[in-house]
Amino acid sequence: MVKHKFTDYSVNAVVLMMLGSIILGLHMNRDRPIGESNQRYMLGFVMTLVGAAVHGFVNAGVEYSHVKAGVVVTFDLVMQMQFVISMFSTLFCIVAMIINKDFQAIIREAEEFGLGQKKYYMILALTAISLQTMMIGSLGMIFCSSALLFGIVNALLNSKYNKYLLSFSA
Repeated sequence: MVKHKFTDYSVNAVVLMMLGSIILGLHMNRDRPIGESNQRYMLGFVMTLVGAAVHGFVNAGVEYSHVKAGVVVTFDLVMQMQFVISMFSTLFCIVAMIINKDFQAIIREAEEFGLGQKKYYMILALTAISLQTMMIGSLGMIFCSSALLFGIVNALLNSKYNKYLLSFSA
């Protein structure tokens, strides 16, 4: 988005994706928990939209930092940026988990997990690995093309994943 001019086609794509998500979100009655008030449901929906907007601005900010870096941005530099971002976010989360005593909750959840402790920890590890792989892929896609293309691919992958999850809950 940073190095591309806004054209009718790119603005149209962004608007249609946003409207499609809003329409789908407002017409999904079966995902509302029993006893959830309209006010809390709409608050969650608005917070989801705000989170998506922040995610989009972060991706555009990453692309903007590549354009305005003042140096030649290589793949090695992108990986170094990813390492620093991941390191500080991990440290931030670890400190917050220590303060909230969440590590004791992980042990308790593992004991109560229906498939066993080994599978619980395996799911945690594979989730962490897959999220790191996704982050590297997202930075690579922004580096090689644009944040707009990454946003479109991300929306498509998420919609396929959500449809897959909904098929199990129905």
